[in-house]
Amino acid sequence: MKKLYSIACALTLASWLPCLTSRPVAAQDAAAKAGENYMTYCKKCHGEHGKGDGAGAAMLNPKPRDFADCANMQKRSDDELLKVISQGGDA
Repeated sequence: MKKLYSIACALTLASWLPCLTSRPVAAQDAAAKAGENYMTYCKKCHGEHGKGDGAGAAMLNPKPRDFADCANMQKRSDDELLKVISQGGDA
């Protein structure tokens, strides 16, 4: 289940990139699927818009990251993001 959650979140992060809306249909389909995965696996903690304010966030330590904060997310390397998505918040 943890691996599925990790994959879902990784795909979800990709769906937030605005450039995907101008890509071919296959990329749009992938973005739509990533959005569905986000709503299923990530929304409960990260919130509907990725601000870390979902209903489950109150129970977590560390709190879910606000990945809608572009300035903060640009400071993160791809390796760091992949590690946190695949290993969870303690990573």
